[in-house]
Amino acid sequence: MHILAAEEAGVDPWAIVAATAAVLAIPTALFVAWLAYRAIWPRRILRWSVKVTSLKTREMDHGGVAVTHSGAELNEPHLIEVVLHNVGNKDLDVAHFNGLPVELTCSATIVATLDPRSVPAQLRSFGATEDHTRHKLILNTASPLHKKQAMTYRMIVNGTLPEIELQASVSNTRIVRKDESAAEWVPPRVLVASVLSSLCFTGAVVYAASMWARYR
Repeated sequence: MHILAAEEAGVDPWAIVAATAAVLAIPTALFVAWLAYRAIWPRRILRWSVKVTSLKTREMDHGGVAVTHSGAELNEPHLIEVVLHNVGNKDLDVAHFNGLPVELTCSATIVATLDPRSVPAQLRSFGATEDHTRHKLILNTASPLHKKQAMTYRMIVNGTLPEIELQASVSNTRIVRKDESAAEWVPPRVLVASVLSSLCFTGAVVYAASMWARYR
């Protein structure tokens, strides 16, 4: 009925369709160009996070339960989990680490370390060596950190409110820390895609409404 109304008004209905397509084509072309840029241009981002869990509760204190290691009681035992995640679009090769290790320094005494884990599991994790005198965990960067790979390192430490610092020398790479208490990190491409989709939908609705008001 709207097409007939447009024809009676002397307006080509296909011109309306073409104009609507043109309105939608501009943001779509921009989005496709942006995706191509993101796929071709290398982005190396190493994101790391820390999770600290106390291994001793008040109930354990009142109940006389103790946490020990090698026969020695731990007054303030904590489990620290550190995750290194390559969230960029390129691998971090051995050369990017400039022949230097990644160092995790703890403010508390490192009691023991658990076996590292990798996701995907078939990829190799950095080898880890404890440096008890400097309260460090030294990660050997003799293997690459592949795109989207995550390495998890767990330490049992003894101390009040332990904190972790990361030292790394990585060329052409941005190192960011994820705050476990913050909202989940959202990739920029998701945000841009959401904005462009909203613009496309809003533009189509506004244009269709104006056409309907004009030729009804």
